[in-house]
Amino acid sequence: MVVYDKESLKPPFKTQIWYTLDKKSYSVGSTAILKLKSSNPNAFVIFELEKGREIIREEFIKLNQKSTISIPIIEEYRGGLDYSLTTVVDK
Repeated sequence: MVVYDKESLKPPFKTQIWYTLDKKSYSVGSTAILKLKSSNPNAFVIFELEKGREIIREEFIKLNQKSTISIPIIEEYRGGLDYSLTTVVDK
């Protein structure tokens, strides 16, 4: 268990990428909020959202200490989604 301040601009410990979802499950019509943070001010992340084996959304994001990704939950997503985060560091 990690105790942290959700509104802090920094992750709870030194790391290239730290992330959390606002809930454990979602229903159609709701929005999932994925919060991303990094200890590295020059960090980038590649975000991919997948349904089955198909990538349905892809973004390249500069983290700037804290970023948020909103994922509207639609009927087609019923049955589950997966996401992946790949960190890219520019030194």
